[in-house]
Amino acid sequence: MLRSMVFILLTVSVACGPFEPLAAQQESAIRTGKAREKAMSTQVNWSVSNSPVQDQLRLLSEQTQTVIVLDRRIDPGFPLSLDTGFVPRWQVVQKISAAIPSAGAVDVADMTLVGPYQSVRRIPVLMAVCDDTLPRWKKSLSNDEYRKVTQVSAREWPMLAEPRQLLVDAARAAGVTIRNPEAVPHDLWDEGRLTRLSFLDFSCVVLAQFDLQPVLDESKATISLEPVDATAKITHKYSITAADKPRVAQAWQALHPDLALRWTGNSTTITASVDQHADMMEILSFLNRPATSADSGGSQESLRTRKFQLKASRTTVADLIQFFANNSVRIEIANPESPEAKALLRKLVDLGSLTEKMPGREFFPALFGDHVREVNVQDDRVILTP
Repeated sequence: MLRSMVFILLTVSVACGPFEPLAAQQESAIRTGKAREKAMSTQVNWSVSNSPVQDQLRLLSEQTQTVIVLDRRIDPGFPLSLDTGFVPRWQVVQKISAAIPSAGAVDVADMTLVGPYQSVRRIPVLMAVCDDTLPRWKKSLSNDEYRKVTQVSAREWPMLAEPRQLLVDAARAAGVTIRNPEAVPHDLWDEGRLTRLSFLDFSCVVLAQFDLQPVLDESKATISLEPVDATAKITHKYSITAADKPRVAQAWQALHPDLALRWTGNSTTITASVDQHADMMEILSFLNRPATSADSGGSQESLRTRKFQLKASRTTVADLIQFFANNSVRIEIANPESPEAKALLRKLVDLGSLTEKMPGREFFPALFGDHVREVNVQDDRVILTP
């Protein structure tokens, strides 16, 4: 069952309970592009106790007039308790998803998708694979046929729609043949709407609900629906600004020290697994977050006074840096290319004593202090000196 807030798929399977149709919205009301960035970067104080996660995402979607999709595998009634402090709305979504066991959130195609972490984070990668593979069809299609395949269209459907039939109909309109549509299990969805998408992007979003992906034929406009192979090696090129290159390199090195980036100007081509590419896209997504704008004259809380806690046992410094990056907390290592810095990334950190909330000026020294010479907690970042 796929679910959406307000402007899109609040889809629910019949077996899970009664439908809750959402009020119809005009397509022009959906914010995309810069308007969406501005709405999601506005700072709010989000506090809730034991409220169904579906209701909170619905409210967030209404406030921002943006598309937020709750994956069919997430319980819409999951009781959410949250007190975010004053943060951008996109960070509210991240904190909501973090409160749901094994869930995550990803932004793609002017939408926010909330679902099982490993599944939703792969969607941008699978879309990129389709984009990289699509040009092979140019040889067998006329210009008009190729234009139909790549054309973006409104994606919406009525109550009790079947996802399998949605894909078949969308494929027919795009002039694409699906070799095995029966791979999509039978399901019934509530009425819903996505942003404007090409057929292949639409198929990636729908198929991700079943851990499937579209695999393009070598020469003709035909796809097969296959299980996502997270270990399959794929090659993709990333363009990165000169200003972001050092931060991208450091974050990537923290996650994959054995897979060096090779640069050609401001681009790097990576051959790696789907999940490794998902790591890179998360890094880039974080760096590309829009500047925040406040609902009032306040400013974002300093890391020195903001309170933190962790509930886990042991993990590496590299994993902690990426975890905090995903939650908009910037942690840097002095002299990141030094042998000491690379050794630090692999060290295990015991988190057992950090279950109580502490201000950042106390929390980060307690977290990293046994493994580095200095922990410098600033207002907007933490600097570790090995």
